[in-house]
Amino acid sequence: MTNASLIDWASRQPDWTRDALRRHASAQNFELSADDQSQVLRRVRIAAGAVADETCEHIPFSSEHLKGNATEGPRTLLVSLGPIKNLARLAPDQKMRFALDGVTLVYGDNGTGKSGYCRITKKICRSLATEELLGDVFKEGAKPPAEVAISYLSEGESDPTEQVWKDGTPPPAEIASISVFDSKNARLYVDAENKIGFLPREVGLLEQYAAHCNKMDAQFEVEAKQLNQRIKVPLPAGYSANGVVAGLFARMIPKRQLPTEAEIRAAATWTEKDKGARSMRLRSCWRKTRQSLLTGVVVRRPS
Repeated sequence: MTNASLIDWASRQPDWTRDALRRHASAQNFELSADDQSQVLRRVRIAAGAVADETCEHIPFSSEHLKGNATEGPRTLLVSLGPIKNLARLAPDQKMRFALDGVTLVYGDNGTGKSGYCRITKKICRSLATEELLGDVFKEGAKPPAEVAISYLSEGESDPTEQVWKDGTPPPAEIASISVFDSKNARLYVDAENKIGFLPREVGLLEQYAAHCNKMDAQFEVEAKQLNQRIKVPLPAGYSANGVVAGLFARMIPKRQLPTEAEIRAAATWTEKDKGARSMRLRSCWRKTRQSLLTGVVVRRPS
């Protein structure tokens, strides 16, 4: 599925679906947070009419929300990363440079910072899977966001452009076309011809959306079973088969003449007669309970 076909399909979906897709596209690895899941569930209930007299805003999904899409424009090369501040234990005064014509090989022992630089590239460039940029765990107090000096060279330019990027803000648009691939991006799928390929971002987005829909469906199934159990509880003996309430229930069939609002309200009115009948039932129930208790005491009394 291409980006254009995904946008076209989404444009024909209900408002809650388009809003949910937008939340998935904006989330890390397309996985919704607990708050986003709650917001989507709320919009589904409103759309189904399960929540009366309640509205909410829907922000539709668009191509701008699909993070990591390559932008149309000149070819851009990543020149260097660094200096870096507030990122793990990476040295703040070093710079990693990349070859502009060839291959750059980065190697070193464990704990020398290779993965830290890879996390940066996945955060600022095009990547299906991203990771959080964590601060120094050995420092006490709140951790400030990471800051990275990014140097890149756009096609047609003679000198590179350097920009300081702070985690939590949009990265430079010029480097959005640079793709980053590692083992966490290597999600495979099998197409209709049994050919194995890498999972496109559009498919990854729909995969997470479908998983959340299945989760909501399971929750609705549990709620439906609970409601059915409540509905199946027999009515009290006071509502006999020939009574007014039973007669109203029997008429609640679309093909028959439905009861009017006035009839339903009249049947639901609590009268003094109902109050007296209830008091009599309570007194009768208490007498039976008291007799049972006394009988049990007598039976268990030692000889």
